[in-house]
Amino acid sequence: MGELTLIYGPAHPDKASSAYERCLAHLDAGDSESFLWLLPSHFQAQLMRRQLIRASHLLTGHLALDLNSFTDILYGLCPGQRPALPLSAQRLLVEDALAASAASAPYYSRRPERLSRGLTQLFRRLEETGTQPSDLEGTTQRSAELQALYAAYLERLAAGWSGSRERFAAVDAHLDRSVLAQRFPGLNLLVFCGFVDVPAPFLPVLDKLLALVPESIALLDYDPEGPGLFARTHPLCEFLRARAAHVERSATEQHPAAAFADRLFTYSRDHLDAPVERVACPDRVSEVAAMARRIRQLHQEQGVELAQIRIAFRNLDTYADLVAEVLPRYGLPFYLARGRPLSTAPAMSTVFALIHAVDRTLQPRRALPPAQLALGAAALHMRGPDQRAFRRGLRCVDLQCSVANRTQRMAQSHRRQLRLL
Repeated sequence: MGELTLIYGPAHPDKASSAYERCLAHLDAGDSESFLWLLPSHFQAQLMRRQLIRASHLLTGHLALDLNSFTDILYGLCPGQRPALPLSAQRLLVEDALAASAASAPYYSRRPERLSRGLTQLFRRLEETGTQPSDLEGTTQRSAELQALYAAYLERLAAGWSGSRERFAAVDAHLDRSVLAQRFPGLNLLVFCGFVDVPAPFLPVLDKLLALVPESIALLDYDPEGPGLFARTHPLCEFLRARAAHVERSATEQHPAAAFADRLFTYSRDHLDAPVERVACPDRVSEVAAMARRIRQLHQEQGVELAQIRIAFRNLDTYADLVAEVLPRYGLPFYLARGRPLSTAPAMSTVFALIHAVDRTLQPRRALPPAQLALGAAALHMRGPDQRAFRRGLRCVDLQCSVANRTQRMAQSHRRQLRLL
């Protein structure tokens, strides 16, 4: 029976330091197959692997793997397995289902940009949890279209490929000490790091791993004092806590950003040490290529960690495809993240709700922009002739003073809410 140590607490750069130092000690002794870092994404696994190689200059062993690659390795040892479709290729099944269902799915057949990517992630999560198309039954046309697309995706996936749930079940059925030793001989330490949650079918596999590997360390960003923020991680934390021989809470006396304070904050300095360099580029492709060259130069010549580099775009939609095409050519891993849309802010939700009310009352040809909010609010209190004049786009000259006063108060109220943004 393996021994599990659970270390949890708020995100902190020093949380994984002890496990990292232990792995470096193994590498210094020339033993690169005695440990394995298991991380959620391919980017995180590649970054950890590069850090370990850079620190030890030892190029053997897995060192670090993402969950999908780790599952594929174990699934390849199971008898009678069917071919596994790569994650990047699952999008082709979704696009094929969209093309075949164009007549019966008019809403989704319009296929706005990156719709197939979002549907691929959704369908994969649904398939992992065992959700059936009948579970998506709803009362709207969109839910019916989504149900049909999901059924078409599952039909294409089952025709010749193994889904995530099938792979997890096969690994759970055949995983034992001898199977694990075929691809991971001498594995004595498993570091389970960076997960917010895991697919439910993987939990039995994780349970077996914790029992087969002599020692395991689980590192979770979880704080019980913030249950709302860590609601997704709570089930995984309880699962690991029930199997842990030792449970430790990482030190939280120091602010997580304190380790980077010298680089993040200027304190009382009059100027920034790092210069701001401006580079003129003729087009977007040249911009992304120049950034990639500069990042590779910083990484190779000055030893700057890739995890410490961020690229900010005014509008990510116009650069996302270029980033995905150009950065891999320079051997640079990347992760695209978007901020929270402004439309989800409470004040903007109120604004859009009022616009929707005006839209339903007056039925204009186009949606009113926020700048016309006060005029639209006044139209709610107009009489019949004034509303007809408003529809024709004419200026209403006989508004009552009380209507103007109410409009002014409503505009002031919404300006106060918008300032909260």
